[in-house]
Amino acid sequence: MSDPFLTPDFDTYLTDDRIVRAEIRDETTIEVEWTDGRIDHHHPWTLRENSVDPTTTAPITRERLTDIAAWGDEIAAESVTIDDGLTITWRPDGLVASYDRAWLRHLGGTDWRPDTVRPDPVPWEPSTDSPPSFDGAAFLRSDDTLERALRTLATHGLIRLQQLSTDAETVLEVAARIGVVRPTQFGPSFDVVNRADADSQAYTADRLGLHMDIPTRETPAGLQLLHCIENTATGGESLMADGLAIIEHLRATEPELFEALTTCSWVWANRSTTTDVRWSAPVVRLDSDGRFVEHRLVNILRLFPDMAHDQVDTAYRALRHFTRVADDPRFSISFPFEPGDCVIFDNRRMLHGREAFDPRSGDRHLRGCYVDHDDLWSRLRMLARAQRHHERWG
Repeated sequence: MSDPFLTPDFDTYLTDDRIVRAEIRDETTIEVEWTDGRIDHHHPWTLRENSVDPTTTAPITRERLTDIAAWGDEIAAESVTIDDGLTITWRPDGLVASYDRAWLRHLGGTDWRPDTVRPDPVPWEPSTDSPPSFDGAAFLRSDDTLERALRTLATHGLIRLQQLSTDAETVLEVAARIGVVRPTQFGPSFDVVNRADADSQAYTADRLGLHMDIPTRETPAGLQLLHCIENTATGGESLMADGLAIIEHLRATEPELFEALTTCSWVWANRSTTTDVRWSAPVVRLDSDGRFVEHRLVNILRLFPDMAHDQVDTAYRALRHFTRVADDPRFSISFPFEPGDCVIFDNRRMLHGREAFDPRSGDRHLRGCYVDHDDLWSRLRMLARAQRHHERWG
């Protein structure tokens, strides 16, 4: 059974609370009181432009049809009636609109904010050399496993799927469970193999120090997936470290250097015969509340200091210290890739790398791709929405 056209979107809402009082306070406020004592204040225009009548909200697309710029100042609530939800009569057009009780409860809260789906990230220092691991087949077929894995990814920054097929297209199948693959100059996916014509150090057998990918773009990719197709070479252990834990350590122990990491910009640029992608940004970006957002620690793609000359010396000292701390075994883990493994990690939080490997001892083939953070949050919302739909409609 599908839900009827109750709300101005495709979501399903749940609540056990009921409305005990609703009144028009003035031209800017409709006050709603609930059985648990919570009192919500809604601006009438918010309710009017979210009415589910077909002149306001398109029944098929659920997109808004009204243009508030064309409204006159006389738009106002004439009366409010409590039924299972609310019924409001509007003036001057006389529209009588019904509002779903659970949707109203949702509107009065904060669950509609973009960040409410995101678990708080937990900084970690390794107590084991193994990432949090999940069965690969279950990830592909079970929404319960998918949700547990994605929540772990959002919290921990890193997960590993095991015993997947070694088919070359598997990484794209895994990515599709999260969202849409984000192409880069390397294409929709990329093969990490030792190549004579390598256009990236990743495509050599050399050691790769801890880093993030694509710092050269305005918005680096949010998630990276790496799937092991073959690995018979000696060496090449994967390296991972939690950038969030490292940054919080630097904030607490080296405030001057931490300040330089967050304020002094560098230009990040790829070295290529076919593309020239570059961006200027600090090594560490914080949000307006001082919380960690991303790092751009990539030695091989750092171009020149984009800062005042008197900042350069401190910026170099800060960068060197960050790199030394990242390489400290206290923060990094090392583990081998087995065929069928696929690691998924937060590219803008985690640092990843690998030890050198001997290409004469065997073959090593990983295939990777990127997915944006937006798709991760969307998938978590859609999984929660499906559960609510089942609870309400069966």
